[in-house]
Amino acid sequence: MAGGTLMQILLPSLIVWYFLKSGYLTGTQVSLFWLGHNFLNISVYAGDAETWALRLLGNGTHDWYYMLSRLGILDYSEAVGAFFFLIALIVFFLSVGAPAFWRST
Repeated sequence: MAGGTLMQILLPSLIVWYFLKSGYLTGTQVSLFWLGHNFLNISVYAGDAETWALRLLGNGTHDWYYMLSRLGILDYSEAVGAFFFLIALIVFFLSVGAPAFWRST
């Protein structure tokens, strides 16, 4: 059920790691921004698990509803969404602040 979310995190994270390893600052910033954008999308989707306000494609199964209800924390879907939103903000700030950090090391 978490395949889409995992790919939204895993693929840009691997690209961030690659650009960091190769020392390419612009690529690192762009891929960090992409990762932050994906966390922002995840926050909206996870936060919607209880209300199902989003229009879903496919068979209509809300994977975050399934995952959070199986974990017994469906009532906290908005908090889970807020958590992912906080991660998105941190990653966005890292992407913008990367040049300052890069020069200091």
